[in-house]
Amino acid sequence: MHPEISAFPREHVYHGHALIDPPDMMSRREWPNGGPRRYSSRAEWLDVKTRSKGHSREEVAVVIEELKAFMAWAARNPRPDGQLWEAAVLTFYRAQEGLRWAMRSPGGERLAMQESVLKHSGVPVVSAHVCTVDRFQGHEADIVFLSVANGWPTSFLESPNRINVAVTRARYQLVVVGNRHEMLKCRSPVLGGLARSLKYGLRFNPGKGGHAS
Repeated sequence: MHPEISAFPREHVYHGHALIDPPDMMSRREWPNGGPRRYSSRAEWLDVKTRSKGHSREEVAVVIEELKAFMAWAARNPRPDGQLWEAAVLTFYRAQEGLRWAMRSPGGERLAMQESVLKHSGVPVVSAHVCTVDRFQGHEADIVFLSVANGWPTSFLESPNRINVAVTRARYQLVVVGNRHEMLKCRSPVLGGLARSLKYGLRFNPGKGGHAS
């Protein structure tokens, strides 16, 4: 994974004793042509004022917007090895996973639980998964959108192992979508540390139709 992604788990989970980056890792994780320009860091948090428990339609809306933007970029920048770019939409809660049927690509394809090939202007550009964090353990994707899907910290979310699995699935880009303000209140050094450590990205304003800086 890109060093900006591995930095958090190395410090907060392994305390500097594991997940050491190979010297060439940064060059191996360079995006073609500078990569998607929506993010100022390879590990970024998009703040959504989620108030519900275990699911968030607001977060789904943000993930769809971000995924569509990545698909448009992928259509112009094929993966150098000729394979499709891989995206994963992960969530901690099965209830949020159930909202996968609300997620559709611009071409109308459903993002099912299993692997789906998403098309842009009729051309396959991204291989995508929608899955819980626990079930995605052992797998990776080029870009990961992680939906927190809870409006406040819980012991379930505070599991260091679960957080570690979630943030180490991405090779090139990690995008966390959730209520950062509430997670900052968490006393857990891992969950609270994640909210504090990740670059704070754009804020989504429900009802106003998009992002605001």
